[in-house]
Amino acid sequence: MTQLDQILALTLRVEQAIENGEWGEANTLESTRRELLVGLFSENAIQDMSPKDQTVLKDLLLRNEESIRNVHTGRREIARRTSQINGATAAARAYQSNAGRPGELQHSGRR
Repeated sequence: MTQLDQILALTLRVEQAIENGEWGEANTLESTRRELLVGLFSENAIQDMSPKDQTVLKDLLLRNEESIRNVHTGRREIARRTSQINGATAAARAYQSNAGRPGELQHSGRR
C-alpha cells in the first residue's frame, strides 16, 4: 500500500467517523492522516507526481472540503441541541422551585 493509498484509506475512515458523530475518532484519524500528507508532500513535489496521482489529490481536496462542511454542520447541530437542553434544564429547575417539595400539592385556594 502506497502512502497515497494509506491517506485515501484514512480519509474514508475520517469521513465515516464524521458521519457517525464519532468526533474523537475522527480527530485521531485526521491527525494521523495529516502527518502522512505532510510526509507525502515533503518527499514528492506535486509536479513530480503522475497525472493519475495529481487527479487523486484533487479529488482528495474536494473530499476534505466536504468533510469540513460536515464537521461545521455537526458542530452547529450540537450547539443547537445543547442550547435546547440547557433551556429545558433551566425550565425544569424553575418549575421545581415554584412547585414546592415533591409530593406536595399546591392549592390555589379555590374549589
